[in-house]
Amino acid sequence: MWTQFTSGTSAANVYASYVCSRLVGKKASRSPQYANTTRKFALLYPNLVEARNVGNDLQAAVKRDCGSDIYSGRVFEYSTDISRAADEGTSIAVRLKLDGVTSLTYLMDPVFPLFQIIAQEGQGYRPEYVWTPTGYYDSSTVQRLYEQKQIDKNSFGVTMFGVPGGFGVQPGDPFFIWHDTHQVSPKTHKKCDPSSDAGMNHDPTYCKAPGAIVTWLYTTLPTVAGILFAGPNLNPKNVTIGLQHVPETRYGGNGATQKPFAALLGAGPGKYYFIVDGTEYRWRSGFISPPPETKLGWVEYPDCQRHFTRWPNDLAVGWGKGSSNYTAYCGSPKYVFPNYGPHGPDNKHCSDTPSGVCEKDDYPRWTDW
Repeated sequence: MWTQFTSGTSAANVYASYVCSRLVGKKASRSPQYANTTRKFALLYPNLVEARNVGNDLQAAVKRDCGSDIYSGRVFEYSTDISRAADEGTSIAVRLKLDGVTSLTYLMDPVFPLFQIIAQEGQGYRPEYVWTPTGYYDSSTVQRLYEQKQIDKNSFGVTMFGVPGGFGVQPGDPFFIWHDTHQVSPKTHKKCDPSSDAGMNHDPTYCKAPGAIVTWLYTTLPTVAGILFAGPNLNPKNVTIGLQHVPETRYGGNGATQKPFAALLGAGPGKYYFIVDGTEYRWRSGFISPPPETKLGWVEYPDCQRHFTRWPNDLAVGWGKGSSNYTAYCGSPKYVFPNYGPHGPDNKHCSDTPSGVCEKDDYPRWTDW
């Protein structure tokens, strides 16, 4: 069984190397409530067999890399019964606060943290949220759903998507594939022209690609690639051999690229997943994503967008110390684009941020994307 991104076990190994080398034994400096307290971790995931399996992998990886079980006695399997979400979230929040937990690790589920974060705010509890590269936590879409006063600047972790905020902000392969097959509306008989709103809004259902098309493409891509790379004798063994011998490639929201900050793909023998490196990000409610999206809420990169296959020393291809990329992508206000601010009638305003302003410090380099 292949996955289009990375496997749960791979994500657990990458995350464990990051947490154990960068965070464990240090102060919870990104929590305004526990900034002077040595980090104390808890692990939370839904009571599903696949989440439990990845949770076991993560605990084993942490014991190996940290030399101890940082989640000892603080592992929470919560119900996936939506009618219990609010009450259970409150119960968990009370227990976490009483136990002095400073830093939360969530696995495999972007939905129920929505309720739990609200409950944590209600209990006056504001820990660090140290997200794993699972469950789409590392996408702007998900981070924008959470209570911003609760997660601003203390929501961070590892992403293996590479591109900022998840899938990027510009049109990419999914959009172009849709547009190639949706050029003239059968309803209005007008051309679908993506260069203007009017060119798309005359029949938005037909002309505009569905928001889920990114997930559709990256879900089906391994199947298409496997058929192509299997050669003339199409069978499961040859599909796997073909996929495992694809050369290392950086692949972002716009497809294959030479840009160093995109995700590195390279399955290799014995692997059944594609993405093999990760980078650290931190959520900023007062940041604006770059054009053409320009929405409130985006990410900064505390470690200059450097990619690792394992922390702290295994830098990914193209990111070695002394390379041209090693310090080239450190954040700076100089990278802020003109007319900085959220755009669109459905967007919020800078006054809606927790700080009341749109922030520009440490803004990531974006002009290359």
